[in-house]
Amino acid sequence: MTDDQGLQKILGSKAAGTIAIFDKGDYYSFYGDDATLIARDIFHSEMGLKLITVGGTPLAYHTVSSNQLSRILRDLLLVLHHRVEIYKCEDGEWTLTAKGSSGNLADLEEVLGDSVALAESATVMAVKLFSGGENSDEMCVAVAFCDLDNFTFTLAEFPDSMHFCNLEAAIVSLAPRECVMPEREDQVGDYKALDAVLNRANIGRVLGKKSDFGGAGDIRQDLTRLLSKNSNNIQLGELEMGQSMNCLNALIKYMKILADDTNFGRFKLERFKTSQYMRLDWTVIRALELFSTSYMQVQMDTFYDMMNKCRSLPGQRMLKQWIRQPLNDLRKISERLDVVEALVNDTMHRSTLHNDLLRRVPDLAALGRRLIRRTAALQDCYRLYQLVKLLYRFTNVLTELSEENESSAAAIKELLLEPLTLVTASFDNFCGLVETAVDLKHLDQTGEFRVKPDIDPNLLRVSEEMDEIVDQMRSIVNSLCSSLQLDSEKGIKLEISPQHGYHMRVTRKEEKSLRNNKKLRVLDTKNSGVLFTTDKLQSLNDDYQKLKNEYDAVQKDLIQEVLKTAAGYVDALKSLTEVLASLDVLVSFAQVAAFAPKPLVRPQILEKGSGILHLQQSRHPCLELQDEVSFIPNDVNLSFEEQRRMLVLTGPNMGGKSTYLRATALTVLMGQMGSFVACDSAKWSLIDALFTRVGACDYQAQGVSTFMAEMIESALILESATEHSLVIFDELGRGTSTYDGFGLASAIAE
Repeated sequence: MTDDQGLQKILGSKAAGTIAIFDKGDYYSFYGDDATLIARDIFHSEMGLKLITVGGTPLAYHTVSSNQLSRILRDLLLVLHHRVEIYKCEDGEWTLTAKGSSGNLADLEEVLGDSVALAESATVMAVKLFSGGENSDEMCVAVAFCDLDNFTFTLAEFPDSMHFCNLEAAIVSLAPRECVMPEREDQVGDYKALDAVLNRANIGRVLGKKSDFGGAGDIRQDLTRLLSKNSNNIQLGELEMGQSMNCLNALIKYMKILADDTNFGRFKLERFKTSQYMRLDWTVIRALELFSTSYMQVQMDTFYDMMNKCRSLPGQRMLKQWIRQPLNDLRKISERLDVVEALVNDTMHRSTLHNDLLRRVPDLAALGRRLIRRTAALQDCYRLYQLVKLLYRFTNVLTELSEENESSAAAIKELLLEPLTLVTASFDNFCGLVETAVDLKHLDQTGEFRVKPDIDPNLLRVSEEMDEIVDQMRSIVNSLCSSLQLDSEKGIKLEISPQHGYHMRVTRKEEKSLRNNKKLRVLDTKNSGVLFTTDKLQSLNDDYQKLKNEYDAVQKDLIQEVLKTAAGYVDALKSLTEVLASLDVLVSFAQVAAFAPKPLVRPQILEKGSGILHLQQSRHPCLELQDEVSFIPNDVNLSFEEQRRMLVLTGPNMGGKSTYLRATALTVLMGQMGSFVACDSAKWSLIDALFTRVGACDYQAQGVSTFMAEMIESALILESATEHSLVIFDELGRGTSTYDGFGLASAIAE
């Protein structure tokens, strides 16, 4: 089959939602409808479109550079929710080298890089609707989530309403980017309403085979291969969740998890528990502007941006998770608040953590994935080695923090110090592994990573020959310093770089001494100086590179052995990531509290059921940070005992009603995350759910007026709220008269 025939076959057989990318070495090509889509939706210009004849058929095509590919893939996967396949021509045939979707980016990590946005794309869900029983009209939802970042399967089955309130709460909490659904033949439930929920969450949809959702089949055998051997997480309770296990079966098949043997023995199985977190939905995310709701939207002035003082990528990811999952457990909330209080009061230790230690934490999740998938290098081991060496400083700072803050000592020890001490002990042998296997002296001298030469006789021989060549190069440098009358210490430097290999450098001030010297050849001119070489030095450099290639060939298998041993520390690495990310978020909370225009205070949170919400001089935490904004604080006083369970606000436009409501909701959210709040004092009973209805608009395509949209949203909230929920309605009756608005308020209150 010729290249053109293979290309035509791929374009003719691919699914409509899949974009085929052809790797041509120095550039990448798109053909047909894919090329038109790239020009129209990504470049917003048809300037790059050209016509080419393939097999006698004219086709549009578009080429992009390697540098452009990363941005294009992000847009295709995260914004447009297309699937992507990359092909490369090998021996005259186009071969699939990588594929990905918005929820499965494993093959594309090297191209896309690592970021918070990409980490959030690691979760995929599968959902199925079914009836509650033979004689029941109750609609139930079965759902399974797969988080490839943390190697976690999460299952849930629950009854739900026609608006899918419980499912939406699970989606907000676990943040999937893609959903697999069964083919819709004779299915129970309203899939149109389910589509609306997925659209609000900006989740891409894929139709899976009905047979994959019909029976779990060999799911027990599959889980035996996939689940971690050292954890007892195959519980009868989970395996008896038949419909959710069917969803998990479909998810495993769609993501082809069993096709990659690096996934074996890595996963854990969990049941989603709605009771441990405050319940949120997407209206809360948008109304309170917790996050940027679109990948393309510029992230400015959101609640996440205000709270994000984290110094590491793991911390930033953990912060997003904590915002999505405010706690519903008073003991855990108090622990976090105790640690934040100690950090706020102890400026020295907070500054050490924030300005020095935490900024040195690498992207541990990405590092762990590379170790598991066997794409890591010695550099990854060294970065982890540097962090492990730093852990004793973390431990010392936290120990001093607990000793100087007795009231918070128990929380610091339980939440941070004891887990960190335990995980540090797990890495006792890791430092010895790196120091034994990695040539740290050579790294200091050249910046290159290699295994120690004394591990293998052949390596030792090649290393000695390389050292002899370097000595000859230094002799050339010293001789040249003498002939050019330059200081041997400061004049000419012998350096090595990936581009030029070994070369010499002088400062730009000394560049005049090189002029009119035909024996010297200038390689490059930079701010740091002029790079140059000689014929003799270049010849020695060529010999050195040949020996280096020989060294690399000999050490290749040894490096794989080192990396295989390092991969055994992945479980400890996960624990370390969680501890350091939690510390980063708590330090971020303390930074926000300490540097607010008016210091934030610790809230007093009471047991659920006491029915109190007292906020003194409450402020909107994001608005008060803006320049030239004069913010007027307000009180909120609600109490079951005083028969004050509701407030009705009236007033002119631009009077601050919406700000008052949002400030109240954000205060409760911040407190149950474990953060200080923007009040003079704050006390409330534990809130189990937060509901908002802010503004409304019509949906003409569905025949829904503004008034009807308000009624639907209000009914949804009243259906889901409990006596322990905080409910916020903004602009009741916006789509009708003021009198009808009063009537709505009265009816909702009743």
